[in-house]
Amino acid sequence: MPAAVIIIGMAEAVPLEHVATAADIMFLLPFLQVNVAVMTIRKKYGDKLSGQCETALYQAASVLDRAIGTVAYLADQCRADIESKCASVPSGQGRIAECLAGHKDSLSPPCTQAISTVRAQIE
Repeated sequence: MPAAVIIIGMAEAVPLEHVATAADIMFLLPFLQVNVAVMTIRKKYGDKLSGQCETALYQAASVLDRAIGTVAYLADQCRADIESKCASVPSGQGRIAECLAGHKDSLSPPCTQAISTVRAQIE
């Protein structure tokens, strides 16, 4: 519910061509919620957690942090391409990524480089 309110508010406050990009960023909220939950668990039950559980929580937080950083980096580097080539594409379920892939031969150099950098880190 709060995500929907934020998207509607952004749709009213932000020019329409930016709404698709902004809505895609909304998927970051679940990552933030999980990160807050992990921090809350560690703060509230830290002295009662087993070493194995503490390690798992740390690893989960690290993975989330890297994922958020990667998405923010790609969004920043590809923002102009997303706005010019994929503005009409509904966000979610990887549709923006598919749109960018469909335009791979005409992406800006910063976007192309960012995608290559992220691919190299994943592979």
